[in-house]
Amino acid sequence: KVKVDRCVVLTSQQQQDIQKRFVGMEYDLACIPHAQEASGDRAIKRDKDLLVALVRLSPEKRIEDMVRIMKGIHHDYPSKRLEIYGEGKERESLEALIRDLGLEKVVFLKGYAEDVGEIFSRAALSLLTSKFEAFSLSVLESLAHGCPVLAYDIKYGPASMIQNAENGRLVAAGNIEAAVQVLSSLFAAQDKLEKASVNAYLSAQRFNPKEVARAWSRVLFG
Repeated sequence: KVKVDRCVVLTSQQQQDIQKRFVGMEYDLACIPHAQEASGDRAIKRDKDLLVALVRLSPEKRIEDMVRIMKGIHHDYPSKRLEIYGEGKERESLEALIRDLGLEKVVFLKGYAEDVGEIFSRAALSLLTSKFEAFSLSVLESLAHGCPVLAYDIKYGPASMIQNAENGRLVAAGNIEAAVQVLSSLFAAQDKLEKASVNAYLSAQRFNPKEVARAWSRVLFG
């Protein structure tokens, strides 16, 4: 039997779920998130029509929902477009869906990209529609570059980083109609989106590497 002194998880939701499942555990359970340097530049002029997603093109990411969300807003906001960065086995089916919905000039599969910061820094908003996540570094990186996030409220990660109506929005998983309504309300009030950008950058400060290092120090050395 291996003796465990401490266990570390990434989000408070994980911490709570483990405590409920393993009542009376004999080891300490700590929550320490990933670290990310906040590097948002408020002087950057963002493209108010650009939404982005950095995501693997695989079934659990539910990218088809992003495409359908863009279909839902296209009539009222035809200038809005979505750039999806990443590769995977779902590319062909996603290309077919984009064609079927007539969104070839709205949704773009951009392939693999290295300059994540540059992508988030020029976008007005990022999307996350996964079925599940362990933490979602893409949400953290987006916030750190001042890019608010619209995400499904899934386990785990988004709710640990997104303060609803402050630095982004959370909607029920799979609720495309709700996502369309939220986006429409944001696009109709540009000042809210601009404020969310500032809040996104500020909210990412708590994931500063120095703060995370101090948390690890407390766990390891008391």
